[in-house]
Amino acid sequence: MGDVLSESIAIRMAPQPTLGTDPTAGWAQLQIDKASLQNWKKTLQTVERNIHSKFMVPRKGDVVGWSVSPALAHDCNKDFMDLVAEPAFRCVGQHPGGTDQRVYRPTVVVDGGGSNDSFTVPSNGALPNGVLIYARGFTNTANNALFVTAGTSTATAIKVATATLVAEATAPANATLDVVGFQGASADITMNASGHLTSTVLDFTTLDLKKGMLLKIGGTASNTFFATAAINGWAYIASTPTANLIELEGWTFTPAADTGTGKTIQIFASSLYRNYAIDDAAYAKKLLAGELEEPLAGADSTTRYQYLEGLLPNTLEIAAPLKSKITATLSMIGTDASDPVAVASRVGGAGSVAGDSPAQAYSPLATALMDTANDLAFIRIRDSGGALLAEVNDWNLTIGNAVSPKEVQGTPGAVGHHVGEFTHKLTTTAYYTDSDQVAAAADNRDLDFDVCLWNHQFAFAFRLPACAMRNDNRQYEANMQVKLSFETPAFGSESTNVAGQLCIFGYVPGSES
Repeated sequence: MGDVLSESIAIRMAPQPTLGTDPTAGWAQLQIDKASLQNWKKTLQTVERNIHSKFMVPRKGDVVGWSVSPALAHDCNKDFMDLVAEPAFRCVGQHPGGTDQRVYRPTVVVDGGGSNDSFTVPSNGALPNGVLIYARGFTNTANNALFVTAGTSTATAIKVATATLVAEATAPANATLDVVGFQGASADITMNASGHLTSTVLDFTTLDLKKGMLLKIGGTASNTFFATAAINGWAYIASTPTANLIELEGWTFTPAADTGTGKTIQIFASSLYRNYAIDDAAYAKKLLAGELEEPLAGADSTTRYQYLEGLLPNTLEIAAPLKSKITATLSMIGTDASDPVAVASRVGGAGSVAGDSPAQAYSPLATALMDTANDLAFIRIRDSGGALLAEVNDWNLTIGNAVSPKEVQGTPGAVGHHVGEFTHKLTTTAYYTDSDQVAAAADNRDLDFDVCLWNHQFAFAFRLPACAMRNDNRQYEANMQVKLSFETPAFGSESTNVAGQLCIFGYVPGSES
């Protein structure tokens, strides 16, 4: 036996194909916060014998069942958000680009010589020309950059311009390619006076753009953003695009016309995760499985591994304190947990060290944290008249799924999950600057909350499009400006039935933090 040190543990997770089926691929190494791991085990339920006895002592009973309800905290980085987005929103993510897939894992980088260079992918790579892709994790620095597709990609070859890439016969296992937006030909993409994007040649319907996706307008090079500087901001897609029109709403800028003369305008587009009706094809209970590695935990001082399966997020809590990092706490309901096992009994695909059998898990790649001082693109709580609050101190958003275990006789654990309403809720503290902020609660006004964070690796945004102010309270602290704290529960929008949504960008240029 040895000292089992907290510092040395490791957690890996993977999408679980179906309940009762172990993942054989897709395992990723997490980087959880210290002291945040809870209940990585079976929580046993016991019943004791309760008999009359002249010895007046209790008698041992039996274990009659167990529950599995682990929780962990993690930096709100790209690796983690990509892993949990679909399970937390009970959905199939909707992705821009034309193939409805955002993240690819290329196996080879091809120097095409006199032809187009390309990334070799397993399947579904036939992206249209003009799609923006961002590569990261490759051995050669030149391959880690923003590229534009060209030369007619195929199912297994995502093509870019000739003489762009450096050949890599075997790409690193964790290297990724993200679809991040699209680019127009010179002067093709314009903005009209109503703040909508138009085109002449580019067919927007070929790009899998969906209502509710967030767009960032404009790149960093001068020929990729509009000359009217103010309109190179953020806006949501308001309706299903037509061939030459993307209607926008929720702008962070005042709309103005710009013809994009002489410019190849770049538009960065998010993936979309939100609640759907249970009979919608995009509604799905996406499960996770997890592995805990504990070095020296065996009787012979070897490493032990413990597995949890059938994990469905109950809550995903995003905590955003003042001048601090943003942390995601994931609480899950599972169906089973194994006892710790030796390396010979590991689940396929979870190994983390080169040469291990099973195969290597994906090592961390896009791990930069988000913080509330440097990475905030915007935060808004709006009513029909516009911005209601401007000076926010802290906010905490809980994405809730009302999950509980489904239990039957004959099985000590759970056989599945009950899921309930989507119970999303925001709590906020902000400076009190206008009595109208208090009136908003009394008037039961319809409010719209959204927040967008942005660093050099990716961006994400949460939106509650139909919410209201509840439990408002003014805080009168000595020598301080008055603060207003309140809760903002989300409701289904009367027009869309959307209660909450998450937008994830594989990359947005322009933020250096």
